[in-house]
Amino acid sequence: MKTINYKNMEWIILEQNKDCTKLLLKDVLSAEIIKDICEDESYYENGMAHRNNLKYPYDWKISNIRIVLNTRFLDNYLDKNDLEKMDDDYVRLLTKDEVEDLDDEIKECDDWYWTMSRYDSSNVWYVSSSGSLSNGNVYDFDYGVRPVITILTSKISSDTTGDMTSKTTGGEEFNEESNKIEQIDMKYYQDEPANICDLAHKIFEIIDEVNKLKEKNEGE
Repeated sequence: MKTINYKNMEWIILEQNKDCTKLLLKDVLSAEIIKDICEDESYYENGMAHRNNLKYPYDWKISNIRIVLNTRFLDNYLDKNDLEKMDDDYVRLLTKDEVEDLDDEIKECDDWYWTMSRYDSSNVWYVSSSGSLSNGNVYDFDYGVRPVITILTSKISSDTTGDMTSKTTGGEEFNEESNKIEQIDMKYYQDEPANICDLAHKIFEIIDEVNKLKEKNEGE
């Protein structure tokens, strides 16, 4: 098991090629980080996170965890310029299939943790501290968050078992246009409503209503 240190966190190397390296956090996010990125106490308890809220019981796309990982955690604890997107996410959780393919020493963790895979209409897969898979209700249980990221291999030093030195492409010479975009993103999050999860859920409620109206009109 090879690990690297990135942004003061220890990550396990899951896959690596000349372009990209897939990393899994060795342990779940600390209680301090969970509290910082979730903010609203209704989304976490005792350092562990609710995966979804009651109205959207299993969908990863509108999961509380997905939203905070790809906003506050990404902005405050990672560097977007180092990362490659995985489908629509810079940060995600393991899938059930990925967990099943891991060695036991990688699956095992000090705490139980969520996956992004659905079990049924109100339950998703999670992993126990011993590495075994089970399923649980997404809004009655609180489990750990163990992020997965894909980092550009060029950002990793040759010594993959030691500290990673992130090679800057910017500093004073950073692309001006990209910098403007980043400033706009940060301004949006600074001006956001009290909880970004609430905002996302309101947006999806509107989308649901629009889809219902479309279905109603098509049926008439």
